[in-house]
Amino acid sequence: MSSNNKLELSRLLKKEVRTMGIRVNLMENPLFKEIYEKHFEENVQQGMEQGIQQGMEQGIQQGMEQGIRQGMERGIQQGINKATQQIVRQMLAEGLPIALITKVTQLSAEEIQRLH
Repeated sequence: MSSNNKLELSRLLKKEVRTMGIRVNLMENPLFKEIYEKHFEENVQQGMEQGIQQGMEQGIQQGMEQGIRQGMERGIQQGINKATQQIVRQMLAEGLPIALITKVTQLSAEEIQRLH
């Protein structure tokens, strides 16, 4: 370690020791201690309230995003299902065999029969 770094470290340590001494002396003062504790409690309470509020806002946002995503997925799936049903009905109307419709649509024979 260079001599400049040692001097800087020494200066910082002395400053920290003085600061710690001031903190200890202040905490021994009843008025300061009362004010500190009051503000500490207020700040902790305020921090907790802000944290809860932010958590709720993030939760709502995430819930909305997830709801939209799930709604879109369900809508797409319902659209696919409806289109498949219409195609099956058209294939049946054209007289195509159920075995062929099953092969093309990947629907079971029972599902096709229900659409008939």
